Order: sequence, then structure tokens, then C-alpha cells
Amino acid sequence: MSSVITPMFRSLAALRRARAVHPRGVVLAGEVVSVSTGSLPLQPGPVLARLSKGAGTPGALPDALGLALRFGASSAYWDLLLTTSMGGRRIGRMLPWPLRTWNSDRYCSLMAYRVDDRTLWFGAEVAGLPADRASVADVARSVNVGPLRLRLKVAVAGAPWRPAAEIVLSRINAEEPAIAFDPVAAQPPGLRLTPSWLVSMRAAAYSGSREGRLASS
Repeated sequence: MSSVITPMFRSLAALRRARAVHPRGVVLAGEVVSVSTGSLPLQPGPVLARLSKGAGTPGALPDALGLALRFGASSAYWDLLLTTSMGGRRIGRMLPWPLRTWNSDRYCSLMAYRVDDRTLWFGAEVAGLPADRASVADVARSVNVGPLRLRLKVAVAGAPWRPAAEIVLSRINAEEPAIAFDPVAAQPPGLRLTPSWLVSMRAAAYSGSREGRLASS
């Protein structure tokens, strides 16, 4: 399958001269200010985030909206990627869904994580951005006025969400505007993405996208 996925994403990234998916985004920097669970590799400290549009629709048009997070220092970090989903407790968590506003409680990891004998999903709630405008420029303008607050959450398969952490994003991260998040290569300690066949497909997609971006630079 990688022999099909990698060249497809390579070609799309080269054509766009950007990421194959989520090409439009803004990178922010901030802090994990509080943690509500001790069973996950989360602790107060620095965080990077990228809010993006999945298909790259222009302006404020609806899209599957992305929230990528990088926890920890540069020498020991892990990445988490969330996308607006259909919602619900089961299959809806796996389905990307276009929205017309960044303000939503339906950001989800789309893929689950295994820890010990449990299957976990990550989610997030975003609030405080301009309503009914899925514009990357609006995110940048809003953060220049005041910090953006996120609520990270977690759920065991089939169960409701519970709080995991509070995040404050306070500034645009001009030092690393083209940072590449990769939840397959940078998985959290003690957790692993599942199922393995979908992990392999996702790794092939990221590889192709990186190759395409390099070829077009």
C-alpha cells in the first residue's frame, strides 16, 4: 500500500509546494498550564501548536480543521494531531468533518492509542476565536490580541470524554513557521497508535508529503 500512498502524497505536496494536506496554517507557542490526569505523559511545560485547514480551502470557507500539538523540549518531544470530526463516542471519532468555525469541542485524534490494555482517544476544545470564520488569518490576529486557551481531553473507547490538560497559546512562533509534526515518528512514551495497518498508511503519507515539499523547495 505504501507504494501507492507515498508517490500520491509526494506528487500532491510538490504540486502545492506545501504539505499535501493541511497546507494552510499558523504555528503558535505556549504552555501546558495544568494537567488533570497522572496516567498520561503530560506535564506543565512548553507546547507548540499549529492550527490548519485540511483541504486548504481559501479564506474563511469551511474545512476539516486541524490542531497539531508538540509537547516537551526539543530533545524529547511527542506530537499529537487532532482534526475536527463527526463526533460521538464510536465511529464518528474517526471521521474528519468540515466546520465553519475554529470554536468546537469536536477535535479528535481520529486514530486511537493503546496503553496497557486500554484504547484511548485524544480530543480538544477550542473557544474564543471569531465565530463562523474558519480563517487562518483570524487565528493569527486573535493571538496577537490575547492568548488562546485549549482544553485537552481523553476518552477510553466507547466512554465519554474527561479532562486531561489546559493549554494557553500566547504568541505566534515565528522561529519555526514550517515545523513538521509527525505523530507516527514522535509518539508519546508508553502509548502507541493503533491499528498497525493504518499507522503504516499514515507513515507512508507523511513520508511522501515530506519528499514532495523538499523537491519543490
